[in-house]
Amino acid sequence: MRNIFAPFLLCFMLFLSITEAQAQKKSKPKGLAKELLGVWKLDDLDMKFDSTKATDEQKSQFAMIQAMMDMMKAQMKGSVTFNFKADGSYTFIEKEKGEETTGKWTLAADKLTMTPDKADAEKPESMKIAIANKILSLFASKEGEPTSTVMKFTR
Repeated sequence: MRNIFAPFLLCFMLFLSITEAQAQKKSKPKGLAKELLGVWKLDDLDMKFDSTKATDEQKSQFAMIQAMMDMMKAQMKGSVTFNFKADGSYTFIEKEKGEETTGKWTLAADKLTMTPDKADAEKPESMKIAIANKILSLFASKEGEPTSTVMKFTR
């Protein structure tokens, strides 16, 4: 009986160790996801405007929106942070407002999707990202809208 049970037990233990190794291997971020990990502080904020997609009303309002954005930029610099963790969670902090949001993040190629934990929060937000020279750039835009926002974060 021992002779039959021993090989089965050995195979079962080998299967478990392989499964565990694969699970650990999958959970470790690589490439851009690995670079994303850590705390990032807002350093710059810019709004782009595509007048070819804008209505006349949007064109006239853009100058006012740009002026407000410039004023907000000084207040927000350094007081807005993201902390992306290896377990796929994130924390977003707006010190000026005293607000903190937590959620889950995923990355597919250069598309970052953030899903807040709060059920009443906005739907998941997706944006393109790039990391170069220790600067994280988030490119936020809505389809069909004439404006897009570029947020740059540093460590």
